[in-house]
Amino acid sequence: MSPEDNELRTTTFELTKLAKEPKVQVVKGQQPDTDGQPQYTEPKVEFNEETGKAVITIQTNGWVDLSITGLEFVYDENAQKIEDEPIKSERTNLARGKNVSFSEDASEASRRDDAVDGNKTNPDNYSDPGRNNGGAQWLQVDLGGLHHVEEVNLYRYWNGTRKYHDTVVLLSPDSSFDPTKTLVLWNGNRDADREWPASLSGTQGETHKLPKGEKEEYIETKDGKNMKVYGEGVSWLDTDTKTPLPKDGEHFDAGYIRVYMNGSTEGNTNHVVELEVMGETGDVVIKDEEAPTVPGNLRVVSPKASEAEIRFLPSVDNTGVEKYKVSWSKGGEQVGFREVTQTALILDPLEAGSEYTVQVKAVDRYDNESEAAEVSFTAMDIQVSADVASGQYDSAQQVTLTAGEGAEIYYTLDGSQPFEKNKEVSESAKKYEGPITVEKNTILRAAARKDGVEYGTGSWYYLIGAQSQDNWETPKAPSDVRIDSKSSSSANISWAAEEPGCTYRVYANGKMVWEGKEMNQTIQELTPLTTYQVYVTAVNERGIESLRSETVEFVTMAQ
Repeated sequence: MSPEDNELRTTTFELTKLAKEPKVQVVKGQQPDTDGQPQYTEPKVEFNEETGKAVITIQTNGWVDLSITGLEFVYDENAQKIEDEPIKSERTNLARGKNVSFSEDASEASRRDDAVDGNKTNPDNYSDPGRNNGGAQWLQVDLGGLHHVEEVNLYRYWNGTRKYHDTVVLLSPDSSFDPTKTLVLWNGNRDADREWPASLSGTQGETHKLPKGEKEEYIETKDGKNMKVYGEGVSWLDTDTKTPLPKDGEHFDAGYIRVYMNGSTEGNTNHVVELEVMGETGDVVIKDEEAPTVPGNLRVVSPKASEAEIRFLPSVDNTGVEKYKVSWSKGGEQVGFREVTQTALILDPLEAGSEYTVQVKAVDRYDNESEAAEVSFTAMDIQVSADVASGQYDSAQQVTLTAGEGAEIYYTLDGSQPFEKNKEVSESAKKYEGPITVEKNTILRAAARKDGVEYGTGSWYYLIGAQSQDNWETPKAPSDVRIDSKSSSSANISWAAEEPGCTYRVYANGKMVWEGKEMNQTIQELTPLTTYQVYVTAVNERGIESLRSETVEFVTMAQ
């Protein structure tokens, strides 16, 4: 049996060679899922003082950021505790001696590493990223891992009043320089329409545009230019909400630095005497290479001719799932793609009668992608219909059910749902094989399924024989209330009932939003990303209203 959407999964990891028990707490966790359920519990720590091992356990169906403090480690194989002063990290130039690359290498082989050799006193000791013959150039340094960077010092050839044009300095966690992860440390770009080289030397034709900057050109001196990440850093994109902008005294996690320039007031050449990237040698962030788990229980919910909702269980990742990539294809060709953070999505527009294949991949904050979860379905309106309408009849009725070609029909005669929430056939449901004989008061419910996908449920009531009009008893409350599908502005709700002939009322956040005979209904005019609490009541022919059903809570989707 597949787990429900709100099931919490247990994750356990260990820390070893500890001198004392660490303190572990959740700093930030994924928001409640699309059904409003919490996505994590508080972590538990079991510490063995003799072995120095701490076992940390947390239950989650999303991602969490954990803070682990109070770490004290032992330092030798005999688990002897450290008694002297803790080891101190040394603040250093992280770029020194590291690998340098250029958009166009104009330096002699013996001089290409001059920009990271530690010599910043000789202006003639420089690397040349290339001439700006028809385009600007850049120099890039691989810092050899992800480090906590505090500031950058840029030294270029100084002579008189020389100024370099269009200076741009970027820090990025990786070599992609993705705008949503890149910190713009300095931006003196004068022309937002300029095409800058985007790739390493040898890859022609790949360019990108940088935003226009506000930094003024400055005269180069032997003192260079100091750029603090918390004083200068801005986002590449105006709408970027992912790139962390350091505050006063904070750092930026970077693995690469790139310096753009476009010649100077003295000519079209570019010169970098020394590029210093200052940080702590001990502040090294280990890049995660572990992919998230595959999104679970991917399914299509009540597809229609023009749209369909998909749902899936959250993936689990050691650093946290950042987003999900959802793509859908028709005839082997991709026709739709979206990136989402929630575990439900409406696919639209769809073409009626076409078969679609949906793939969902989880992506963590280091861009590791999971394997794809996959499901296929046909976009069509498959509705179960009955040849005998709901109502009161003097004698038994023969009811014939029909649905779309190739669809299987399952039905119940006690008002319950034909399918469980996990989409398995319910215990009380039967597969439709032929006309159904109704000899007593009955609620008939039926749903169609094709290729494993459940389509809409229909319901009918039949009152057989003479009926008393003196029913002063309170009807039983509806049960098994479900949110079958939802969007940013609507939700389809269904429920089970035992007493035929009743009218049903649907309440959302205490207000009645629908009244009728059917046992499922779509409520409209809802607000995106809003929590709703829904319950249903039954009203008999005397107007007596039942107690409330259980309350179901859900959150509408983003617009």
